[in-house]
Amino acid sequence: MFGLISNISKVVLELFMFNVNLPESPPELASAGDISGDSCSGKISPSIRILVIDDSEFNLLLLDRTLKKYGHIVTTVKSGEGALALVAQKNVMKGTAFDLIFMDYDMGVQCLTGVDTVKEIRRMGQIIQPKIIGYSSEEQSNQLLSLIGADTTLLKPANRNEILEMIAELT
Repeated sequence: MFGLISNISKVVLELFMFNVNLPESPPELASAGDISGDSCSGKISPSIRILVIDDSEFNLLLLDRTLKKYGHIVTTVKSGEGALALVAQKNVMKGTAFDLIFMDYDMGVQCLTGVDTVKEIRRMGQIIQPKIIGYSSEEQSNQLLSLIGADTTLLKPANRNEILEMIAELT
């Protein structure tokens, strides 16, 4: 049964994959302020550190591959507890953890929910707070994530353009 689900997941994932053709030499940029991340305008989004927190292996893989194709540094974790450990470790080691966090609302049977995880990340007192995108298949869940500290939300399933536009708006 697991093999069938795995094969179906791979087929679905391949349907959402895409190729990006990059120029042989990077375009000249006047300053970091000129970089908007808008894929339609031809400007290049700067590489940012993104943490994706989701209990779904499929969602982790899909976001990981999509975001890496656009040059971002992506870390994935399947639990709120794992996310908090990573954020705390990176704070101690480098002073900042992640620029952006994708936070699933419904974490299944995990001890920490998406709401609990967002609250704890905000309480960590980081000098530079990461931007948090809450995402769920239910609008009410996204509203709750916004109320407790997410900067914005996306409704699942979000397409590639919605994800990239949200990143550009927040960074």
